[in-house]
Amino acid sequence: MRYPALQTWLYRLPEPPIRRRTKPMKLICVGPSRSGTESLADALGKLGYTTYHGWNLFLEDAGYVQKWHELAASSGGDPDVKITREEFDELLGHADVVLDLVAVYFTRELIEAYPEAQVILNQRESYQAWHSSISKIFSLPWFTLYFCMFVGLFEKETFWINQFFQWPYARVFRSSDSWWAAPGLKSCGIWVLKEHMAMVRGLVPPERRLEWGPEKGWEPLCKFLGTDVPKEVPFPYLNHGEAFAKRVEERFKGRLVEALFNLIFVLAGVLLTSVFVWKLPRFL
Repeated sequence: MRYPALQTWLYRLPEPPIRRRTKPMKLICVGPSRSGTESLADALGKLGYTTYHGWNLFLEDAGYVQKWHELAASSGGDPDVKITREEFDELLGHADVVLDLVAVYFTRELIEAYPEAQVILNQRESYQAWHSSISKIFSLPWFTLYFCMFVGLFEKETFWINQFFQWPYARVFRSSDSWWAAPGLKSCGIWVLKEHMAMVRGLVPPERRLEWGPEKGWEPLCKFLGTDVPKEVPFPYLNHGEAFAKRVEERFKGRLVEALFNLIFVLAGVLLTSVFVWKLPRFL
């Protein structure tokens, strides 16, 4: 759901600093959330890469989320609309790896923009395991429709996270609700994932692509990257369901408090205005 007037007037955030490409884009990791993305990001960090993960959308300056939303809106998923390397660099210039939410939504565009980058198709042990895991995320109170709508209405950062995360992914998952991704994820999630994986296999030749899961550990990953396996460093298995839910809860609690504060401020303003209007005739 898009509100151009509100975006321009009420929810507009200051423009964030433009990022510049400081290192070549080396890896595009196109597996969806809950397919080992955080384990992969941590492993790549140990190998010296600078990653841009889906969590960056929640943790960095929200002005960048606003810019990601505008980039998504400009293409609307139309394959004939090209997003340039320069446009991506303004948001990803500091990183040489992109994975999770951004990499999934802009898979085709990123592969076209950075043809020299290698591609990792990270995945769970089965489609059903992924679908069960991602569905649990959408059942968290912090991701329910009414919570996101309420907090997003009264807190700017959540508004922009909703704008980028919800309506584009509603389209990705062919949701019956044009703004909310959960119905589409429930009914079409596995089918969409299979379609996504087939698209990646069609776009990227085998010599440039690695299909990998966290259970495979260091060996195939390092072989693909042409680097040595870290000695005496166990592979990081991160982001189990309960830990992930805890991180989401901690992040959104602060935004909920701010939203409640803003709601109280709005209600107080409405009350004072009503009293003023009610008493005004007595002074005329």
